[in-house]
Amino acid sequence: MYAYTASHIGADHFAAQDIVQDTFLSALNSMELFRGMCSEKTWLYSILRHRITDYYRHRSHHNTVTFSALNSLYAQNEDFTPWENNIPCHEPTPEHILENKQLGIIINDSIKLLPSRQRRVFEMKNIEDAPSHVICGTLRLSEENYWILMYRARRGLRALLLKKLR
Repeated sequence: MYAYTASHIGADHFAAQDIVQDTFLSALNSMELFRGMCSEKTWLYSILRHRITDYYRHRSHHNTVTFSALNSLYAQNEDFTPWENNIPCHEPTPEHILENKQLGIIINDSIKLLPSRQRRVFEMKNIEDAPSHVICGTLRLSEENYWILMYRARRGLRALLLKKLR
């Protein structure tokens, strides 16, 4: 999600991080509104797109200067280095990698605690990326039963994760 955000707002690393963080907070605060009619990823990206729009809306109310304008303004200064050459590398830190691995372990452990049918439907959809009609055919489910199992799996996973992360 960070890469998507950064590609839409430019080189402002901190703004991109803030937008992604706001997206997750908004999703967590409105989780009960999620109806399961689309994947979690689609839902999160729709929230993210709204956050990016809000970012531009807020930015349009303030005076801004583009980097290209700064480059031309300072072009005659010999000590000036164009901003494109000064973009810091944002490689993940070892702490960030460890946090992601730990979160992945917690999520996988929580998925394993779901009831077997819910777990299987959830894994086929979100891990194996199988379309709903394939899942229904493989597990011999009606489409309505598929959506009910997905809803219960998501709700159960959310409850398990909230309990473990508190």
